[in-house]
Amino acid sequence: MLVKVTPSNINEFKTACSQEHVFGSRALTALNAYGTEHDVHKFWLSVEDEKVAAFHLNGSILTVIKSGESDMEDVLEITKQFEIHEIDSDWDLCEELHGILGGVTESSYYMEYNLESPDKRTKAAAFGCGFCLRRKKREKKKMDI
Repeated sequence: MLVKVTPSNINEFKTACSQEHVFGSRALTALNAYGTEHDVHKFWLSVEDEKVAAFHLNGSILTVIKSGESDMEDVLEITKQFEIHEIDSDWDLCEELHGILGGVTESSYYMEYNLESPDKRTKAAAFGCGFCLRRKKREKKKMDI
């Protein structure tokens, strides 16, 4: 069941967001910056059995953070209530939503900076070393509805 995030269930929302570090961090940052009663930023939580999902709507962009096989009904309920143009979530959910809603899927990558120790920082920067391009997906799905 989908419920609005309020001060009384913020901790549950934070726990749900901790399941996914990229999108979860984005949703938590927005919640910390705008609070639960903002006109543009809206937050929901869904907890059923062991399935937990957190939702953050920023204008027309919906971010979904879920654990396990989350129920599609919550996502579809939000897409019916609001004019959603993009849904950001893990790849499995995006693929499933693509089959239901259509649209365009895309995935992006990010770079992580790794150094062995702080004293190697100057040398690494001078020689362009220390960067590790990871093909770690920050998976994203664009939906044009």
